[in-house]
Amino acid sequence: MFERAPASGSTPGRARQTRLGKSAAAWGVSLAKLMVLSLLCAASIGAASPRYQVIDLGSLGGPRFYAFFSGVVCRLLNNNGTATGGMDTSTSDPFCFNSDCLTSHAFEWTNGFLADLGTLEHNDAGNFSQASWINDQNMIVGVSTYNALGGSEEPLLKAVMWTNGQIVDLGTLGGNQSFAQSINNHGQAVGWALDLITETNNIWQDYPFPFGTRQRATLWDKGVAIDLGTLGGPCAWATDINENGQIIGQSLTSALGDGTKHQINDAFFYRPAAGFLWENGAITNLGNLGGTWALPTRINNQGQVIGHMSLANDRSYHPFLWEKGMLRDLGTFGGETGMALAMNESGEVVGGAALATEFWRAFLWKNGVMMNLGTLGQVHSRALAVNSKTQIVGKSWTGSADNRAFLWENGGPMQDLNALVPEGSARLADGMGINERGEILCAGENYESAFLLIPAPHVTIRNSNTASGQGIAIEMQVIPGRHYSLEASADLLSWTALGTDFTAQTDTVTRELATVPGGQFYRLVVLR
Repeated sequence: MFERAPASGSTPGRARQTRLGKSAAAWGVSLAKLMVLSLLCAASIGAASPRYQVIDLGSLGGPRFYAFFSGVVCRLLNNNGTATGGMDTSTSDPFCFNSDCLTSHAFEWTNGFLADLGTLEHNDAGNFSQASWINDQNMIVGVSTYNALGGSEEPLLKAVMWTNGQIVDLGTLGGNQSFAQSINNHGQAVGWALDLITETNNIWQDYPFPFGTRQRATLWDKGVAIDLGTLGGPCAWATDINENGQIIGQSLTSALGDGTKHQINDAFFYRPAAGFLWENGAITNLGNLGGTWALPTRINNQGQVIGHMSLANDRSYHPFLWEKGMLRDLGTFGGETGMALAMNESGEVVGGAALATEFWRAFLWKNGVMMNLGTLGQVHSRALAVNSKTQIVGKSWTGSADNRAFLWENGGPMQDLNALVPEGSARLADGMGINERGEILCAGENYESAFLLIPAPHVTIRNSNTASGQGIAIEMQVIPGRHYSLEASADLLSWTALGTDFTAQTDTVTRELATVPGGQFYRLVVLR
């Protein structure tokens, strides 16, 4: 936003905010300063300002962005504003892990710099990596191919951690593959690893080739891979870990089932699988809602667990909340199916649930009540992330070409994020994450790009007495940790920096200036 200096005794006028330009990283360029600013639109005093500035996170050479390799919603944006995930490269992939048959690599975007996180070792038959989770220390976990092939000449994958751009092989339990799903701020990571005991019936049946040995829920702590055990069956995997070291996941039980393939929507299983909580070496079955399948997805620091479980006859599943041994069916909006996908520290749960028509609706479950968040005039919606301010993001859609990212806050209604960004910005199709600073990670249409939305800085001008006489005070509402430049102009065409650039330490910064010529305009530019 830019502001005009007030005349003596007047209130400041307000003009339209500048539009955010495409990140230089999108062109494969690393800059010491990333000017997230484009040419000014013609603006008049009193025009509305975009609420967010948009940064295109760029490309590693290919067309697509990838988010959730495991099928469980991941944390791809941390509270420092660093984003991760996977992006296509320009290299062809003979195994076609991705639909466009280009290999993709994990990436890290931070403060205007896009980094290709690479793989463990180059393997001509498979050169792939994907990030699953980022903590607030910018430690990232995921999976990478390494220089080995399986019995069908397929590439093999290992759990990895990236810290400061360096990749570390987290290892296995003796087998030839592993996968890291989540990491807490203590650097403890969880996922699964194969051991050396022969097994043909694993939870991940076709990943993307069958395993030959047992898939076991695994904790990686201080360089050691720890088998967390199971609920009586041969296999399990871990989906999340909180700051207290409590771990959740999914495990086969001792029940064998009927040997046939069961499917509920996009989930399928051959034998019963239950949700578990692992704590201090003990593993607990979270129970069931009448069915034989469960998938816990998130645990917060209060030990509350969410996910979805099948009902009797395993024809559908409902979102659940487990807390201190008590299991609650969160229900739906009259339809058969729903799933809980994210939760904050207050126990507010978001996800998607079906109406009686089986159309999906994003929901917020709070204090025992499930609230329908609506749509953007479309058929379906679902929520993917929520922060402590109950700001919720997700997607509203009708068909494959009509996806719109949304923001829901302050009791609603749902807002189209495309209406809250500068005119002419790329289409925002899905809200993938929101952090405590209110920054939002979005996917573009068909997941062809990834974007970071940064709340636009606000500038307020008022008259002030300075040591040199009457002047002005410029109060700037900013995001701690972001880097800014305050600039001035007399004609909205030529801009001059006022003082040095600064990194905001608090959410409000005030700068006092001596009297300036009338008609002076000011703007605050996010540099990175």
